[in-house]
Amino acid sequence: MAHIEIHALSVKLAGTFEAHVFFPEQEVEKAEEKFPVLWMIHEDGTGTFDLMRHAALMEKIAEEKKMFVIAPMISHSLATNMAFGTKNEEFLVEECPEIFRFLYPVSEKKEWCGKACNEASRCVCRMFCCQWRT
Repeated sequence: MAHIEIHALSVKLAGTFEAHVFFPEQEVEKAEEKFPVLWMIHEDGTGTFDLMRHAALMEKIAEEKKMFVIAPMISHSLATNMAFGTKNEEFLVEECPEIFRFLYPVSEKKEWCGKACNEASRCVCRMFCCQWRT
């Protein structure tokens, strides 16, 4: 299991952002196809500490389902665009997936996942977009 903390530049946020990426390390090294992604977006955008309380759950999902779990920080924005300020929703929908597709072998598919909601509901996160393989 691999866990990487990323700090990268975002045009939509007009600055840097932090994200945590969990993925099955051995599968990625020998992968020939793209991996599905589960985006974990914290409801109120609190910091890393709240998110990392659920790291074990995210690691378990990534390992068992052979998928990437990506958790970008949204800085108390409620994942919405600000009238005068950062474009948080645009960042999450457009820019963030492009950044991670450039860095990792992740799929472009966006599907709602009913099964993940039951398992991940213990986590104080809501699903943004994901694909779930059974």
